Amino acid sequence: MKTIKNKISLIISKFRKLLNFEKRILRIYPTLRCNLKCNYCVNTYNPDNCKNHNYKEISSQEWLNIIKKSRCKTVVLTGGEPTLYKEFYKLINSIPEKIEIKIYSNMTFDANSLISKIKRPITFLGSYHSSCKSITNILNCITIISKHNISGTLHIIDTPENKNVIKESKEIFGNKIPSNWSFSIDADQRELYPSAKGNCQRKVICSRDIIIVAPDGIRYPCIAGLTSQRWALEDLKKEKFSPDRFSITCDNWGSCAPCDGIGKNKIKFLD
Repeated sequence: MKTIKNKISLIISKFRKLLNFEKRILRIYPTLRCNLKCNYCVNTYNPDNCKNHNYKEISSQEWLNIIKKSRCKTVVLTGGEPTLYKEFYKLINSIPEKIEIKIYSNMTFDANSLISKIKRPITFLGSYHSSCKSITNILNCITIISKHNISGTLHIIDTPENKNVIKESKEIFGNKIPSNWSFSIDADQRELYPSAKGNCQRKVICSRDIIIVAPDGIRYPCIAGLTSQRWALEDLKKEKFSPDRFSITCDNWGSCAPCDGIGKNKIKFLD
C-alpha cells in the first residue's frame, strides 16, 4: 500500500510540475543580430564572456516544434532584433492563435511591410534607443501599426547613454503616442539589481521562472548563460522540456546580465 501511495504522489508531483511549466513564459531568441549598437545592451554586458555571434539560427519549423512542445500559452520573441530573423513572418504566422505572441523590438522595421505580412494578432514590447537616431521614425512606425489594431508598450531606459534624448522622448512619445500604446521611462537595470552590478562573483543556487531558448534551440537558465554559452540545459530540437531543470549552481552572481533580475528569482548563497 505504501509503495502505491508513493507512486501516486510521484505522479501527482510530476503533473503539478508540468502544469507549472506550462504557465511559464517561453522567451525565444530567433536571432541575436541587431541593427543598433547600444553600449548598455544586456547581450554584451560583459564583452569577455559574450559569445553570442557564434549561434547558428534554426528554421521557423524547428521553432514551431519547440513552441508546441513547450505547451506555454505566451511566447515572447526577443533578441537581438527579432524582425531581422530570416523567417520572422513565416514563424509568426505559423504559431497557433491560441498562443499569445509578444515581440521585443527597437521598432526600426518597415511598418507597412509588417502590416502586409502579419496574419495573426501580436503585441509589441518596444524600446527606443539613442543609437536609433530618428525619434520621428519610431513614432511613425508605431502610428502606422496602431491603426491596424496592433498595440504595445514603448520604453526608454534611463541610462547615461540616453540622457540626451530622455527629455525629447518624454515630450514626443508622452504626448503623441497612439491611445492603444503606452510609454514609460524605466530604470537602468545595471543599477536596479544587485546581481548585475559587477562588483562581485558569488556562488549560488539560482532558480528562475522564465524559459529562455537561444537561436540554436538550446535552453539556458538565464541571459548570462545564453550570451556566454554556459550552463546549457536541453537541446530542444532533439529533447523534451524538463520541468525539473530550473535550478543551477553557478559562481557568477553579482556579474549577471542586467535583465536577469527580472521575473521571479530564488537565490540561495553558498559562500
